[in-house]
Amino acid sequence: YQIISAGAKDAAEATNVLTAANKLAIGGVTDITTAADGLTTILNAYNLSSDQASMVSDILFSTMKSGKTTVGELSSSLGLIVPTASQLGVSLPEVTAAIATLTTNGVATAQAVTQVNAALTNVLKPSKKAKDLAAELGLEFNVAALEADGLSGFLDEVTKATGGSAEKLATLFGSAEAVRAVLSLAGGSA
Repeated sequence: YQIISAGAKDAAEATNVLTAANKLAIGGVTDITTAADGLTTILNAYNLSSDQASMVSDILFSTMKSGKTTVGELSSSLGLIVPTASQLGVSLPEVTAAIATLTTNGVATAQAVTQVNAALTNVLKPSKKAKDLAAELGLEFNVAALEADGLSGFLDEVTKATGGSAEKLATLFGSAEAVRAVLSLAGGSA
């Protein structure tokens, strides 16, 4: 039912997602409903076809394997970030890699999602101080730069421009949640 209510248009689409959800549930040690919920959320946010459900399943499984998280935790929290990330041109592999990195450093999955989402949101709508500092540094601190460089490349550019200064990163990214993510992702953990 969850797959149909999430937008599957016919039995073939529903079957594609259900097959991927079954595999993800087994590999991710969760139930099919949870796996299907996570898959459909991502498919819808990134406007992916049901044929790509297996690829999304593989990404979630890899995230679980690389981070300290579960498929259940990812499925329940990724809905908070994937709509923003997809609109900003940040790929699912980059979003999930950031989350895996943060969870490996001891950040709970839901908090990691909140932190990365805050960083993305602060790029979308930077403060006046952030805009002024970016101009002073000659840094493109905007959605166009994020889309062009990807999350990893964008963070590399920001880190180079700021010299890794925690104070400058805090000015650019504003919120405590965003700064925590950026400091981890731009540092040695990246």
